[in-house]
Amino acid sequence: MSVISLGQVTVINILASDDMVTVPLQPTLSVVIASHYPISMTRRCIDAILQRAQGVEIIVARDQSKDGYDSLKSSYPEVTWIDAPTRCPVPELRFIGWQASSGEYIAFIEDDCIVSEDWLETALKHHRRGIAVVGGSLVADDYDNLVDWAMFLCEYARFTRAVAQKVKSLPGNNTSYKRSVLSGQQDSFSCEKGIYDVFLNGRLTQVGVDLFFDADMAVKNINRWSLRNLTLGALHHGRCYAYMRLQKAGMPKRLLYAALTPLLPPLLMLKLLIAVSEGQYLSKYMCCLPQTCLFYVLWASGEFLGSVAGPADSARYWS
Repeated sequence: MSVISLGQVTVINILASDDMVTVPLQPTLSVVIASHYPISMTRRCIDAILQRAQGVEIIVARDQSKDGYDSLKSSYPEVTWIDAPTRCPVPELRFIGWQASSGEYIAFIEDDCIVSEDWLETALKHHRRGIAVVGGSLVADDYDNLVDWAMFLCEYARFTRAVAQKVKSLPGNNTSYKRSVLSGQQDSFSCEKGIYDVFLNGRLTQVGVDLFFDADMAVKNINRWSLRNLTLGALHHGRCYAYMRLQKAGMPKRLLYAALTPLLPPLLMLKLLIAVSEGQYLSKYMCCLPQTCLFYVLWASGEFLGSVAGPADSARYWS
């Protein structure tokens, strides 16, 4: 018997008399990349996985209308490419990528993330211990403006702590799941039209699935944000989030929720302060207070709209 590695596929040749049977082995872990950023970022993301997480199945789900898509695909024949519809939001990219995967475990990241040296081994270490869901930390790039720092902190500050412990939430762009756990949520994915990490992880904790966080399973975020992301992005995300959270609620509950949204900005600012106090970015938090306040005011405005008027097309902006 001989074992041969062919790119991302491993086969076993079993010799029986003069006959040879080729048996493909299922990859242990599939990495699903929700790709919606410039191709320069996508290349850096894929290159890091090829260098630091060899042997995994790599699946990239990307809007096929994006510039440079064809040349990007031809540069990485070892990658499985999924052509996504135009303006496909990140949760849908995750869903169609998961459907095409074959690994026992599925890790979701985005193409603005660079995996660390210990990323793969840390994830598999916990899975081998029987942990079905494990996520890791987000590390800031060398941002040079306050909009970038405000966006990074608002999105990821709670995932920057240097700990290993059970948690109630994990980052959507750096979490690995056992396939059977995701398969049990198939109906919800179809109903929600995608894999929304905040709702998925909430349902899993309700049914007794532990979420584990390990800072050593780290990715560096290399994204750069614009003022549009800080303003309209926050508004749309807040609106879509509130609608999805309350879509089964009656109007009295929706109106009560809407009435309480003015309390969100100070509460979210306090939670952010607590998060950065436990991490390494307190000084950056102090520098970009106006920008983070603006983000949360617009997020709360979005939640108000989502509560009383529905999502409109805000789901298309979920990234």
